[in-house]
Formats: sequence, structure tokens, C-alpha cells
Amino acid sequence: MEQTTGKTQKETKTTYWVYKNDWYKFWFNLADNNHEYAKRVNTFKIPANWIELSTDQAEKLADLVKQQQSTMEKEAKSYVQDGLVKAMTENPTMSKEDQEKLTKKLATEFQQQALAKLVEEVKTKE
Repeated sequence: MEQTTGKTQKETKTTYWVYKNDWYKFWFNLADNNHEYAKRVNTFKIPANWIELSTDQAEKLADLVKQQQSTMEKEAKSYVQDGLVKAMTENPTMSKEDQEKLTKKLATEFQQQALAKLVEEVKTKE
């Protein structure tokens, strides 16, 4: 994996066994193995804001999310409520639309913070 500033890309490099010249081909081509597949290497280029995890780490993250789902939901509600109360004390005339926008924003913030904590926890366990 490589970090990139552009779009996500997958580069594939395939290697084949090829005889150097006709002399080698004459003596060693009895098995008809010229241009035989040798190996393939995939390189993924991902943006810096993406999370890079191994398959084992991704499985552990999924398990951790399942284990902590109920507590995370409670914490999310509390986080959103606290943020909404704070905003309402600063601006008591906030409209319902603004309250809904703020609620969505706070929920997204909490989700990003919680995911970052879980990812960090998974990465430090290895």
C-alpha cells in the first residue's frame, strides 16, 4: 500500500518467464513453458485520509464494534444531547432545522471520534 494525494488506484505487475534467446528456447522449450506465468504483485494507492488495516485488524475492528455497539449508542446519544444543550444555551432561538442539522453534525463527529479510537485500539494490540 502506498499513500497518494490523488484518486485510489490499483497497479498490477505481472511477471512471466521468457527465454533470453532462440538458443535457450531450442534446448529448454521441451515443456512448452515459454511465456509462463511467474508472479503477480498488486500495489494499492490510497488517499492519506483513508484508514489502512490488515485483514486481521479489520476482523478485530468488526468484532470490537459489535461488542461495544450498545455502549457506543448510549455515549452517542449523550454526546449529541450535551452538544445540543450547549448550543441551545448559547442560542435559545435556534430553529428546528438548525437543531436537526446540529444533531446530524454532532452524530457524525461522535462516529468519527469513536471509530478513530477503535482503530487506534486495534492497531496498538498488534
